[in-house]
Amino acid sequence: MSLEEIGSIGEFVSGIGVVISLIYLAYQVRENSKFVKENSEFLRATHDVSSNNGVAQVRKNYFDHPELLDIESRGHRCQELDFNESAKYHLIVSGTFENHFTYFLQYKRGLTSDVVFDYWSSFFDDYCKHEGVKHWWRRFQNRFPDNFREYIDEKAA
Repeated sequence: MSLEEIGSIGEFVSGIGVVISLIYLAYQVRENSKFVKENSEFLRATHDVSSNNGVAQVRKNYFDHPELLDIESRGHRCQELDFNESAKYHLIVSGTFENHFTYFLQYKRGLTSDVVFDYWSSFFDDYCKHEGVKHWWRRFQNRFPDNFREYIDEKAA
């Protein structure tokens, strides 16, 4: 066997090695993509559950402290609130906006599905219709980033 024949055999074997390596690499990429997709879905579900737990905690606060319902109702209608009631109303509204801001960020980052974001947004749309909430927003909107303010202003329009 000549050196040329041995070289040809070597090239053929290395070509087969390259093809096998490419097949293996394609398999690894496909498996990694599948893992990333599954992990993203898990992360999305985790964020949704976490946010829902936050909403459940807010509802529990109303159940444990029913006077907050009266304060919120009067605040929404811009009725007279004393200092303590006004402070509680501020905390209620700011907490609601902060919760929705969290949903907004999760949605923008792709961590919350369209269905979940649309569900909570419909509640938030109704919430933003109250005069007291509109007044609060005009006063405290600068605490939030521009993209969230634009999003809220579109809802209010």
